Amino acid sequence: MWSISHKAGIGRVLVAAQDISADTVVIVDTALVETPDGFPVCLGCLASLSSLSIPCPGCGWRVCGGECARAEQHQEECRIFRERKIVPTINYVHYFLPHGLYLVVQVLRVLLVTRNREKRDMVENLMDHWEERSTDNGVEEMVKYVAAFCRHKLGLEWVTKENVCHAYGVIKTNAVGWINPGGSRQCYLYPQVSLLSHSCAPNMEILEKPDRTVQMGSSRDIKKGEQLTWSYCDFLISKHSIQTKLRNVWKFDCKCSRCLDQTEFGLHYSSLKCTCGGYLSQRTSSQAVKCDNCEDVWRVEDYSEEEAGLAREVSQAADSDIATLFEKLSGHQHLHPTHYVLVMLYMRLLQPGSDQPPALPLSSECGTALLQVLGSLAGEGSQLYKRYQLCCTR
Repeated sequence: MWSISHKAGIGRVLVAAQDISADTVVIVDTALVETPDGFPVCLGCLASLSSLSIPCPGCGWRVCGGECARAEQHQEECRIFRERKIVPTINYVHYFLPHGLYLVVQVLRVLLVTRNREKRDMVENLMDHWEERSTDNGVEEMVKYVAAFCRHKLGLEWVTKENVCHAYGVIKTNAVGWINPGGSRQCYLYPQVSLLSHSCAPNMEILEKPDRTVQMGSSRDIKKGEQLTWSYCDFLISKHSIQTKLRNVWKFDCKCSRCLDQTEFGLHYSSLKCTCGGYLSQRTSSQAVKCDNCEDVWRVEDYSEEEAGLAREVSQAADSDIATLFEKLSGHQHLHPTHYVLVMLYMRLLQPGSDQPPALPLSSECGTALLQVLGSLAGEGSQLYKRYQLCCTR
């Protein structure tokens, strides 16, 4: 259904080997590494720690129970921690705070996987963006610390700083992260999913919670030869926020079809409306935003402050105030039906899964605009689109 190709400036990518219909399972992948994401979790199943967690009989690190203590992914590190007498000292109140030893576990699990030649080749072929990451002094010092800890505290003399740099970079660049309802943070490194490129209007989506195995499905029709993509972050925030996050976390500038289209497929999703009827969509520099019609210019600081204030009103409003807020913002001079702030509001108004009907007679109008946005950005075959489509027709 797919094949590996190479794209200049990106590297290895996945492309459709045939036409793929929307709502098709395209990839079923198994994790090379399952690991904590820098926070205390059970080292067996990666669930949140609780007052019921127990020390692993082998190494003393907290786990849910005997089954988790015997989990395959914990055995080699358990032996190392036991022999070197390394046990984190944490109290219940610290279970939801970052902990340095769990970062060590994250890197250690990647390093241990590379002892297997086949898996080592898979990890070594993945991008780490270390050249960009190494410019952060905090990251550079952290990697030195982890490398020294592995060699001197854990007795792993074969570990080098270069090993740790690549392991850390591979996880940060390629792993799929997840935050459970209980608050635990975990991530999974999948060999096939790692080759999916990012798009702010993807044609693929994750179909279920990441675990040892994961399924990726098509969210829209895909033509043979088309690159397979998914969104590395929330694609329903503004385009400019996505671009900032991609630069900071994944170390690249997005050149997807949505980012290259000033109008965002005619939605003007990330652009406030000018009083003349045009859209404030032209970023003339890092300091100014210009209307595409009358050429009125706003300072970026003023534009960002206005937009952030409107988004805050929606995110912080109580459920009981949403209907009133809708009446207020639907007539705002700088908002339009497919702007992301109003889309946030529509999603709160319509509330899929609720037994109650939408709060306002105008909800059908909200639904039309919302489905237009979700169809363009997520795809009409996406779980998100279908969920709100059901909500809009009930």
